[in-house]
Amino acid sequence: QKRYRYTGKERDDSSGLCYYGARYLAPWLARWISPDSAGAVDGLNLYVYVNNNPLKYTDPTGHGINTISNDNFFQRINKDKTSELNIWVGDQHCIPDGNKLFADLAKNIDLNHIGNLVLENTNAPISGNERPTSVQVPSMFQTTINYTMSEFATNEIQATAIYNYKREALAFIGSKFEGVYIGGEGWKNPRLEISRIKGNILARVGVTHLLTSVAPKEYLALLHSDSYPVQEKLKPNTSIALIPRNVIDLFIKSGYSRQGNSETEFGLWVNGNDNKPENAFLVLGRGEAMRERFGDIMQPTPMDLSKLSPIKPDPDLSAMNHPVTP
Repeated sequence: QKRYRYTGKERDDSSGLCYYGARYLAPWLARWISPDSAGAVDGLNLYVYVNNNPLKYTDPTGHGINTISNDNFFQRINKDKTSELNIWVGDQHCIPDGNKLFADLAKNIDLNHIGNLVLENTNAPISGNERPTSVQVPSMFQTTINYTMSEFATNEIQATAIYNYKREALAFIGSKFEGVYIGGEGWKNPRLEISRIKGNILARVGVTHLLTSVAPKEYLALLHSDSYPVQEKLKPNTSIALIPRNVIDLFIKSGYSRQGNSETEFGLWVNGNDNKPENAFLVLGRGEAMRERFGDIMQPTPMDLSKLSPIKPDPDLSAMNHPVTP
């Protein structure tokens, strides 16, 4: 038998097992000795993790997913204006990354494609009588900053950035979007709130509402079951979740578990405009909306997001920054 197989996968001489990065294969049984931690994949194609090109790509851990440029992402989002698409941005309320991505999406999404800007507000009434607006009251600036610092244990610089990015997004209400709240009265009845919304949505909610099917223990008895995962409960098959890398890092650090997610999720990384990995975001989904726009590049993602392979830089931008000389 050959020692090396496929994309550098290696047979262990002492056990006879073949090491595939995330698990071992027993070739005499033609069986893996543990489940695939990336979840189910479509068929038994050994090349699926390397984009069906084992000569050009490698995936040492079996958890690699593709990376596309920011421009490519918006081209894919904006080219289709007929089928339903609902976008949910995951936020950690103590850092500005979620609001920054939310504002960028509000600015660049085609106004004929998504008509509603939806923000989580657990203090809003579920009657729908209260709505976000583009009107900003200067005298409320410091009050808002102080509240953010106190409520989410963050510093003034972060709180100010959160405020400014949120204000950028809200500025499009009226001219481009209708403004709507979700999660009112402590996520009392999100299904009622979503039923009033006509058309596609761009929403910003806490990241745990997108990444787990079971509420954290401290909220289990307080929140409606439809709020976890909110995109799959309220807009199944037509939703994708976008989560900034720094938000994912904080989610992992918090110790929250992605329990309850039984179906395979597919994903890809999208680089920020500056091509820096720390400004990238993850696209996640399992329905038709995900397959229609990213079916050619999406790959299965592990339940444990800490096992995701590093983000790859955009090859086109990298080539521009480091040109090959003859």
